[in-house]
Amino acid sequence: MGTELKMVIGMSLAYVTSFAGLLLAYFSYKKHKRGGEVGGEHE
Repeated sequence: MGTELKMVIGMSLAYVTSFAGLLLAYFSYKKHKRGGEVGGEHE
């Protein structure tokens, strides 16, 4: 049971990490596409 739990936790961490990287890349792309405006969060 311990091995399965470690596998589930590892897969969850991998999923969360990749999702966070995807969000970071998206926001970085959005920021650069806009022309690098300074002004913080603007929707």
